[in-house]
Amino acid sequence: MKRLHANSGEGASPYTCAAALRQGGPATRLSALVMGLGNMANGQILKGLLFLAVEVAYIFFMIRTGIYNLSMLVTLGSVEQEEVWDEAQ
Repeated sequence: MKRLHANSGEGASPYTCAAALRQGGPATRLSALVMGLGNMANGQILKGLLFLAVEVAYIFFMIRTGIYNLSMLVTLGSVEQEEVWDEAQ
């Protein structure tokens, strides 16, 4: 059986994301936006629901605290650094 690897020097794999989105059906195209939809369309209901739950949890986290955390990344917080003298050391 011939293996298709992009790094093997035999050429690029014909199975690309762009080709799937161009030539795939509606379920394939929507699965690029909704995690687990491709699994559910192919009969893997439980696995698809787990992927969907992870995506919903991620979106919920980003709405609640993630956007604020990303905005604080520029300053690495709001507490000024201070020197604390410890006699024991």
